Amino acid sequence: MIKLRLSSYKYPIEDIVYLWANSPPTVIPVEVSEELLSGFYEFKEAVAEDCAGNYTVGIYSCIDVLITFTGASSEAFWRIFIPSILLVSFTNSINKSNNSNI
Repeated sequence: MIKLRLSSYKYPIEDIVYLWANSPPTVIPVEVSEELLSGFYEFKEAVAEDCAGNYTVGIYSCIDVLITFTGASSEAFWRIFIPSILLVSFTNSINKSNNSNI
């Protein structure tokens, strides 16, 4: 799940309000590329929301989009974690053999 928040900390909510353009005629605030619909991680949904960030210096307008992907977590394990371990092990074995020759 990925959360993206767009906001301006220069202009408080009294000066500017961000809203998604999802009013009639039908405007889709989040468009999805065909590439995200297939693969190891597939796009599930995107939820667009309006928000207000309440900070010590003031209240600021913002917009959020929450993007959810589905897929097997084991895929990341096999594609990232295992190759990283093999690379580190290989590098350590090379360093040990070079140090023993000195």
